[in-house]
Amino acid sequence: MYGDLSWTDTAGRLLIVLCFLVTGICNLTKARIKDHIDRMAAARTPFPATTFWIGIALQFSG
Repeated sequence: MYGDLSWTDTAGRLLIVLCFLVTGICNLTKARIKDHIDRMAAARTPFPATTFWIGIALQFSG
């Protein structure tokens, strides 16, 4: 991928990307979204729904 990296380094980087994508997709189920927003509201996070969606956008953008 970048320069002369070994195949194990490249595989590791791709596994990290895969992990972020799978985690993000799992967090987008209806029950998980409600759970996250409810917990953020209980912790008195300002604008919990907006904050959740900003976090999801950051997670997918890397």
